[in-house]
Amino acid sequence: MSENWLGQTLEYGKEKKEKPEFLYHASVNKDISELRPQSKRVRDENEGSVVFATPDYALATVFMTEHNDSWTHSGKFCGIPFFVINGREKFMQSDKGGSIYKISSDGFEFDPNKGMGENEWVNSDPVKIIEKRDYPSALDAMISEGVQVYFVEDDFFAEFNKASNESNIDRMFEMIGGVESENKKLNINVKGFDENEKQKYL
Repeated sequence: MSENWLGQTLEYGKEKKEKPEFLYHASVNKDISELRPQSKRVRDENEGSVVFATPDYALATVFMTEHNDSWTHSGKFCGIPFFVINGREKFMQSDKGGSIYKISSDGFEFDPNKGMGENEWVNSDPVKIIEKRDYPSALDAMISEGVQVYFVEDDFFAEFNKASNESNIDRMFEMIGGVESENKKLNINVKGFDENEKQKYL
C-alpha cells in the first residue's frame, strides 16, 4: 500500500466495493474551478456529455496529457496502472504537465460494462473542485505515483493492441513483461505484475 498527497491509502490488487468519497480528474489545464461535462471522449453514443473521474489517483495521472487510443494504451494489471506509449518524442512534445483535481463522488456513477468499470466514473452535471495538485510533467507524475510507463515501437504497439482486442491477456502479460519500463530505467516505483493475478486486467 502507498499513501498519496491527500493522505488517501491506495490498495493495489484489491477490488473496491463501496462508493469512494472522493474521485480524481486530470487535465492539462491547471486553472479549473468547475468541471463541465464534455463529449470529446465518447465511450457510448447514447451517454451524452459527461465528466470523467477515477477513484485511483495514480490512474488519473495517465490522463494529464492529450492522447488517444491510436498511439497509447492504458489499463491495470493486478491492480497496478500501466501506460503503453507508441512514440517517445510525440509524447514528450505533448507533455506540458497539468493538474489532478480532487472532487466529490456525489452524482457520479460507474457502469461495470463500460470503459474501465469501477475505475471510471461519470457525472452528467458540472462538478466543483475541492482541491488540486499541479505537476510540471505528466511523465514525472505517472512515475512518481507508481504507474508503470512503457515507450514502445510501432510493431510492438500494433501487436499489443491486437492482443487487447482479442482479449488475449496471456499475450499482453507476456509482452509487457518483456519490455523495460521507464520506472525501471530510473529505478523509481518499480512494480512487478504477479502472474498468478494477471487475469485481474482491465
